[in-house]
Amino acid sequence: MKKIPQVSIIIVNYNGKHFLKECLSSVFNIDFPKSQYEIIMVDNDSKDDSVDYVLKNFSEVKVVQSISNLGFAEGCNLGVKNALGNFVVFLNTDTKVERNWLKALVKSIKSDKGIGAVNSKLLLYNPFFELLIHSDIFMRSDFSDSVNFQSVGVLVESVIIDDDNLQPLVRYEKGFYENEYGIIPVRWTKGDASILIPVDPRKNTIGMTVTIRSGKSISGLETQIALKLGEKDLIVDKLKSYEVKQYKISLETKELRKYLLYAVQNSGVVVFKNGYGRDRGAVVRGTTQFYEIDNPFFSQKAEIHAFTGASVIIRKEIFEKLGGFDDKYFMYYEDVDLGLRMQRQGYKIVYEPESVVYHIHSGSSKEWSRFFTYHVEKNHLATLVKHFPVNTILTGFTRYIGMLIISSLKMIKWRASEHWELYDQWREKVEIRISVLMWIFQHFIYFAIKRMQINMSQKKSMAEIIKKLY
Repeated sequence: MKKIPQVSIIIVNYNGKHFLKECLSSVFNIDFPKSQYEIIMVDNDSKDDSVDYVLKNFSEVKVVQSISNLGFAEGCNLGVKNALGNFVVFLNTDTKVERNWLKALVKSIKSDKGIGAVNSKLLLYNPFFELLIHSDIFMRSDFSDSVNFQSVGVLVESVIIDDDNLQPLVRYEKGFYENEYGIIPVRWTKGDASILIPVDPRKNTIGMTVTIRSGKSISGLETQIALKLGEKDLIVDKLKSYEVKQYKISLETKELRKYLLYAVQNSGVVVFKNGYGRDRGAVVRGTTQFYEIDNPFFSQKAEIHAFTGASVIIRKEIFEKLGGFDDKYFMYYEDVDLGLRMQRQGYKIVYEPESVVYHIHSGSSKEWSRFFTYHVEKNHLATLVKHFPVNTILTGFTRYIGMLIISSLKMIKWRASEHWELYDQWREKVEIRISVLMWIFQHFIYFAIKRMQINMSQKKSMAEIIKKLY
């Protein structure tokens, strides 16, 4: 007689065939008794032969097919309906897990009956290595007629990675001044600077071209420079006054292994008092978001506000008791909503650093695409209505309507001046925001009823939870 598995791993797939080989291979390679877990793939009516691929290559996987795209939330719920385990694990397709991934999750959730969910440590799939730039240091006034005692080194014009997919991940990490814009945007170094270069761990080599320029010196100064990997010199050269050089560098991936740095894409979800959620690990500066490099802070277990559905273990009994994910969300914020409902029932949510996953992130839906923006914005407002105080709801809706008005005015402005590219950008924002408000008003009664039901059954008030939010 076949044993009933302890854990059901649920993977919701939509046209993710290109991710499935690496994802499923890594799951089948985990250090956990095979009789103690099952893998369920819920296919959301994919058109890329995902189902045939899995049936042919991973016959042990239980495939549940939907006749339409249910979205992540309802897809997960369908997976749970077909799950035999006492614990359910939700895992994204665009991931690769380490061997200890599941063992650490199970150990953590079993350690305390008050824990409802445990979140893995998700690292960005592509690691980085640090390219160091060292040069002589001069005063800024050495390159101009003005008096400026700012210490500068060289001007970095560009770093171009041979792999176009990795180019957006290049990070000017430290030792740089702000961009200087002209015909070619440049960044002055402060003498010693570092750039984080992304690596595809599946490839044998990485190639790049670094373009560096020296300052235009009145006295004809020469600048000694070195590009380094750790203590190893990759390039050593001397630039004449106002000289531009391109340096082509090719490195073997195996040579880089001891230098690789991983960024933490998620170690749980931080929820703010205005209802917004953010990956614990994400850093926002202005309009730019990037992820912190792994450090001792992320090696500590912690109680967190909410979990990510990309890799989490949940007690099946609790999941079913709470009604699972709210399928009105389709995808995004469904994990924040369930996390808040879980906390309001008195359960804890924990981050487990020993459970490690490599995550491509936004592999199945592009971040800040029209689709992404629409669902994130509507689901944020839905979460406000379900959980947050009336004054926070009013503030949130007033702000959103204000954003719509500003977007409309900018759209009109660029239409009048016939600046069609900017007009199209702002028209799309207007269309998305109108669609969001229409959707939320259509479903307002549904969410108001859910709010009342949650309030009536809660064991911990939202006011108590808000005290812990940022």
